[in-house]
Amino acid sequence: MKIFEKAVRAVPVLAMVLSVVSSNAATLNQTVQFMAVTPDALYDAFLSSADHAAMTMDGTHPSTFYRPSVGNVSRGQEGDDLRAVGLKGPDGKLQYAVQAKILKLVPGKLIVMSWKNWVWKLAVNPADVTDFESTVVLTFRKNVAGAEVQLVQANVPDYTVRIPDPEETGPLSSLVNAHWSLVYWEPMKRYFQGKTQRRSNARETLEKFYAAVVKRDFAAARRRLTDDLLFIGLFKTYRNADDYVADLTQLMQMTVRLDVKKIVVQGNDAVIFYELETKAPAAATTLVAEWHQIKNGKIARAQSAFDGRAFEAMFGGAKR
Repeated sequence: MKIFEKAVRAVPVLAMVLSVVSSNAATLNQTVQFMAVTPDALYDAFLSSADHAAMTMDGTHPSTFYRPSVGNVSRGQEGDDLRAVGLKGPDGKLQYAVQAKILKLVPGKLIVMSWKNWVWKLAVNPADVTDFESTVVLTFRKNVAGAEVQLVQANVPDYTVRIPDPEETGPLSSLVNAHWSLVYWEPMKRYFQGKTQRRSNARETLEKFYAAVVKRDFAAARRRLTDDLLFIGLFKTYRNADDYVADLTQLMQMTVRLDVKKIVVQGNDAVIFYELETKAPAAATTLVAEWHQIKNGKIARAQSAFDGRAFEAMFGGAKR
C-alpha cells in the first residue's frame, strides 16, 4: 500500500475524498491477476487511446484521451480527460459511457482519476442523482504470474439505479463493482492473451519456415509464405512467393550451414539473425538480419540486410 499512500499525500483532492467518504456511498476494492503480462504493459495500455479502446468491452467502442488545449491525443497525461466506451446516442452522435480525469500518475505504478459513468444518471428516484464523482486509484504490481492491478474506488453512490438494456436494477455501487469485470478486466485479459498468442504464432511461423529451409524441404517452406509475398533483398526484390523460393533453392545448393542465432518478436513482426556459410562461387560466412511481417500464420513481407560483397558477382552488383 506504500504507492497508494504516496498518491494520497501527493493529491490533496484524493486525500480529502478518502477522508470524508459519504455515508451514502461505498468504497470498492478489487485485485485482478494478469498472466504473462508486465505491470508496465498494463499501465501503458491503459493510457493509450488505441489500446484502451481495443481492451474494453468487445474492442469496438472508441476511447480517447482529451487534452483541453490540444484536443484528442494518443496518450494520456495528468490533467487529460478520459472518454471511454463510445456508443451512438439516440441522435446518432457519439456518447462516452465513461468520463474521467487523470489526477496523478506514477509511471508504471499508479493512475489516479476522478471517475463517473452514464449509470450515475439512471437513478430510480431522479432526486438521488448526484454530479459528485468517484475517485479511482489503480495500482500496478508485479507478481509471480505476471502482474496485478489493485482497484480502489471511493465515493461510489449507493442509490438504486435501473439499466434498461439488458435490464439490471440495484445499488449503483454494486453494479459498478460488477461492471469493472465486464467492461475492463475480462476484456483486458482476452486482449493481452491475444497479444501473447500473436507473438507465439509469429515465432512459430518463422521457426518452422527456417527449419524447413535448413532441411531443404522447400515445399514445406513455401507453405509458410503468402502467395503475394514481398521480399526486399539486398540485390533483388521478389513480389511473389514462387519466384523467391526458386532463388532460395539455388542459394541453398551452395549453402554449407545456416545457423539461426536469434529471433525477436513483437506482435506480428519478427526479426531473425542467422549465420550463413556458403561455398563457391560466393564463399563466405555472413551474418544476415531479416525483418518479417506475419499475416494469418504466414510470412507476408520480409526485408534482408547483410554484407553482400561476396554475392555481388552473382547478382551483377546491382540491386533490382
